Amino acid sequence: MNDFIIYLSVGMCLIMTVANGLLWRDIKSPAVLHSLLWLTIVLLHRVVPHGMEVLSVEIYFIVFISMFLFSCGAVLGFNLAGKNHQASRYITVLPDQKIVSLYFYVALLGLPFLILRALDLASHGTTDNFFVNLRLSLIDEENPQGYGVISYFLPIAFSCFFLCLLDKDTSLKSPKIWLPLAICLIYAVFSTGRTFLFLLFIPSLLILSLTRMDFFTLGKALVFFGILLLVFFVIGSFLGRFDAEAEDVSAFWLYLLGGITAFQEIFSTSHPLEYGDNTFRTMYAILAALGFDVEVKGVLQDYVYIPSPTNVYTVFQPYFKDFGIYFALFMQFLFGLMHAVLYGFSKQKNPVAILLYSLSMYPLFMQWFQDQYLSLMSFWLFFAILLSLPFFNMTVWLRKSDADRFGDKIES
Repeated sequence: MNDFIIYLSVGMCLIMTVANGLLWRDIKSPAVLHSLLWLTIVLLHRVVPHGMEVLSVEIYFIVFISMFLFSCGAVLGFNLAGKNHQASRYITVLPDQKIVSLYFYVALLGLPFLILRALDLASHGTTDNFFVNLRLSLIDEENPQGYGVISYFLPIAFSCFFLCLLDKDTSLKSPKIWLPLAICLIYAVFSTGRTFLFLLFIPSLLILSLTRMDFFTLGKALVFFGILLLVFFVIGSFLGRFDAEAEDVSAFWLYLLGGITAFQEIFSTSHPLEYGDNTFRTMYAILAALGFDVEVKGVLQDYVYIPSPTNVYTVFQPYFKDFGIYFALFMQFLFGLMHAVLYGFSKQKNPVAILLYSLSMYPLFMQWFQDQYLSLMSFWLFFAILLSLPFFNMTVWLRKSDADRFGDKIES
């Protein structure tokens, strides 16, 4: 009977995905991408021999309800963004190149400090692997060490690259593209977190697809993500992670499917609610920095065995731990609304909306892994300021008639 209900739940997820595809008719829409993401996760978890515990009926139902509520939020958000979603086919305003150049030189200036700090952090390690030593120093919560203010150079470098991609007339082979990209890759590698590669390349793909109408094809997208996954696991091998993690479950399936399995473990275990310690962590951190006596939860989570150790629990975990499963599902509605508002304005070729919507695809794609929304709120606010600043002295919110005239001028 359980198997029947599980397959019924998977079928409902499939129907929801097809319905979103028919409704939106755009693979770049948040509802379609969200549905495809979670359908892939539940399908693979069901049919692939991964060696982890089988998901319960409740987890499949939670995934389906999250897809439904996210889609409802997306419909509302898209309509809130306005009815005229085809106001212009072209970006009408480009960023101030002086500010973009400033970002580039600031990011370039930060590289020597980054490398010197990385060498210092890795010098205290006990292994022969430089990146393993560096990683252990960066994630050690008992003796916290890190890049400090140097870490702010990374979003500056990434913002420079994203802003350069915005101009559809700039060739992808131009030094204006690959020089900022090279700097971004250095920052990503020395950060040792492989998710920074996703943060770099997922928004890049969305920016290219939204600004270059003939760029995005399904084949290119599959090749792109195939290369990204390959790089992801190659870097993992340099960090020495796979040997220890692959005893019971292959590293690939552990990273791809371990999050939802780990969430099932905490969902099935009773625990007292934490009432915002995770959801509002950023605000508590700000209060602590201002001198208030508040406890700030650590970013790293405790490990659970499924049977291999993992400490990622999907996007549901922090909200579930704070206020229960209904709150975690309600957050999906809010996320859908937020993504769709940005998507609606990006369809009007608002450059700031294109950048912010593309950036927001990173936490959406990481939902299967861990929460990257409110847990990184200060990071996103800083990123949003960096991406918006080059447009402050320009008329981004043009009237339609002015936008059309300016767009025609740019195209000519």
